[in-house]
Amino acid sequence: LITDAYLIFCLVKHRKINSYCEIGVRHGATLSLVLDARPTCECLVIDPRPRLDFLASKMDISKVEEGTS
Repeated sequence: LITDAYLIFCLVKHRKINSYCEIGVRHGATLSLVLDARPTCECLVIDPRPRLDFLASKMDISKVEEGTS
């Protein structure tokens, strides 16, 4: 939901959140908002098939680790 994403964006920006974990990242839309609000935020995202290529301009994709559960 748009309201949820906006709430997360505001919390990260105004509460100065330095780390973020998201389960079910899918295409990374919410993750993108988190990185817009705080580019230095450390993010842990869990998804069986994440598609984060479009975030290459916002984060160092080489730090992305893939694994299986």
